[in-house]
Amino acid sequence: MTHLSFYAKAMAGLPQLVARLIDNADAPIERLAIILGDTARIAGLGGPADDNPTPQEVDQWRQHKPPLWIAKTALFLLVQMPGHPLPNSDEERAAWAYTWLRIRSHASLDTALAALPEPARFPLRPYLEDAWSDIQRQRLL
Repeated sequence: MTHLSFYAKAMAGLPQLVARLIDNADAPIERLAIILGDTARIAGLGGPADDNPTPQEVDQWRQHKPPLWIAKTALFLLVQMPGHPLPNSDEERAAWAYTWLRIRSHASLDTALAALPEPARFPLRPYLEDAWSDIQRQRLL
């Protein structure tokens, strides 16, 4: 997979990542908008300094590319769910892998993989390898 095709897949999968959270959340979208904003601030994932996204914005991000802080927060919440939801498409798996590496810094690919919940490790491994390679190419010396 080339650098460009991986990144394009990951960006195309970001709305699917948000949709996965909305579909698996026990909260209505109005409450989920509050949860996303508050979680982003508390966990240091970026995002709004004061305001939470509107329910309409959250709903739109199912179909349109969300800000990176929304994707990071959605994945942060998804990996903590007891039902262990997993991505269903190549694009969504690429988005999960790319976003996973953007949530926190990892010393190596192996530590990033080990930090994933057990059910996600095998399906995301090749995508995490591509994401790691993609991010390493972006580093400046």
